[in-house]
Amino acid sequence: MNASATPNAARWCDELKFNRLHAVVLIISSLILLFDGYASTVIFFLIPHFMREWRLTPLQAGSAQSATFFGMMVGSVLFGMLGDVIGRKKGLLLTILVFSLGTGFTYWAPSLSTLCTLRFLAGLGIGGAGPLIIALISEFSPSRVRAKAVSSIYVGFNIGPMMGSILAMVFLSRYTWRSLFLVEFLALILFPAVCLYLPESVRFLAQKGKNEAAIRELRKLEKAAGRSPVAWTPESLAVPASAKIGIGKVFKSDLGVMTVLLWCVNFLVMLAFFGTQTWLPSMLMKAGHTMVRSYSFSLAFPIGGMIGMLLIGGIMDRFGRKQALVPAFVCGGVATWLFGVFASDAGIYAMGFLIGLLIGGCSITGLAVVTGEIYPTQFRASGTGWAAMINKLGSMFGPLLGGAMQMTGLSFGQFFIVFAVPLFLGAVLVLFFRINVRRESLEAVTEKLTATATRVAPSAGGPAP
Repeated sequence: MNASATPNAARWCDELKFNRLHAVVLIISSLILLFDGYASTVIFFLIPHFMREWRLTPLQAGSAQSATFFGMMVGSVLFGMLGDVIGRKKGLLLTILVFSLGTGFTYWAPSLSTLCTLRFLAGLGIGGAGPLIIALISEFSPSRVRAKAVSSIYVGFNIGPMMGSILAMVFLSRYTWRSLFLVEFLALILFPAVCLYLPESVRFLAQKGKNEAAIRELRKLEKAAGRSPVAWTPESLAVPASAKIGIGKVFKSDLGVMTVLLWCVNFLVMLAFFGTQTWLPSMLMKAGHTMVRSYSFSLAFPIGGMIGMLLIGGIMDRFGRKQALVPAFVCGGVATWLFGVFASDAGIYAMGFLIGLLIGGCSITGLAVVTGEIYPTQFRASGTGWAAMINKLGSMFGPLLGGAMQMTGLSFGQFFIVFAVPLFLGAVLVLFFRINVRRESLEAVTEKLTATATRVAPSAGGPAP
């Protein structure tokens, strides 16, 4: 590239080919989410043990996980807003410290109250990491593979609970139940890796007027991409006026419609997914299956989920967000309904795999992609954090709805029919999304969503300008 022809920095980044620096960012982000996923679920394996040691009731023991969820809700908003002030990288460093130390120090918790306090503190970091990573990956990835990049890193979050399950089987037969908390201290190894190798978002730095820092990050990208140095100027880093709107405009413009739709769809999919997942072993045992068999059926969900996470990004990048999400929601709803119909082991395994693939993998991860690209750089992490909070609300209300339905005496099949309905409704709401992004720059997405009534927005799904 001729150094005399200075391009727009954001567009230049969008048009790069995927290179080794992009790969480093995805690997580090995936490892952060791995420990994030482990920290969020390790308590599941330990509840019976501290219940017995401290002689707790199920309600008292459940408060530990409630404290974690509450911390995650607060942390998703808190760290999302903080990330829009101090940066994605610095925010991530803080979340790693909070969730690793909060979880690790739980080893020495002398009582339930102390454990709940530490779980709340850990939850702050657990909830905050996701929105910051989504914002960073969305702003850093080339536009043609942005969905694939965002969706692929969530495989790490899915591996975290699986690692917890394996370590529980190994550790709990040899060591105290508290030993599983100590494992989270290993996440501190990521702290120097983030400091040394994880770049800050060029778009964030430009939006804050930190041109010298932005150019340093661009030089790293030039080197990784094998490009000739460019004569970057402040004009190269100019932020479009549409990206400078305040966060209050979220509910006062066309962006507000997308926010409400996205929140509703996030709530519905998490309601359905966690409503079925929480009560699945109980429902299967009530239907006549053994405990061991019911747990084996449950393994089909995370396996399908990881495959779905790897597939959905490529589909979204090629065909567009709506074309990928609507079929995923509809087919996921059908699979949920059929799960309550099939009585054979093969049918249950197959539908469980499809639910994991279509809902846990494609739908939930696909919504994370959309969330990371509809908000302007100024409050992308904040907007993603608020959406994550709504996401957590759905995951909390789902188990409550499932428990209430069991008290009404619904049959096995009726239980799953009820939870299929939110998925069909979610598909309808996705159809009303204001735009259908496909390989477009983040600036083009912002321009469409924040356009005034007198401005004709560009056609959805087209190439970046």
